[in-house]
Amino acid sequence: MKYNLIICFLLFFTLFAEAKTRVKLLYVIDGDTVKIEAPGTLEKRSFRLDDIDTYETKKINRAYKQAYANKITIDEVIRRGKRQKKYLEKLLKNKKIYIVTSEKKDRYKRLTGTLYAGKININKKIQKKYKMKK
Repeated sequence: MKYNLIICFLLFFTLFAEAKTRVKLLYVIDGDTVKIEAPGTLEKRSFRLDDIDTYETKKINRAYKQAYANKITIDEVIRRGKRQKKYLEKLLKNKKIYIVTSEKKDRYKRLTGTLYAGKININKKIQKKYKMKK
């Protein structure tokens, strides 16, 4: 009886644990988006980290908005964006990459969710590094 209860308990938590999917990392787009390839397919998709919003790496309209909102120059936005991109590249270099997708897609129809490098939750690591709020 005791063993049956333990087995049921373990099965319950196994079924409701996050289902990580191993993916191939193609490249880092910026500090909160990567290009991945789904397992067993040649489908390439952009994957955006949930609850992460880093600076832009190019002088696009959104970068100018970030500069204005943060009272910094556009060049500083780009510098910070490139630094955040390099940090993400460093976290993912030579690691097994997994994703846990959320139910939502962003306005550009990208997959969104949590990114893992091995057992490391990259979303949490970036939030901590840049002191971002959820």
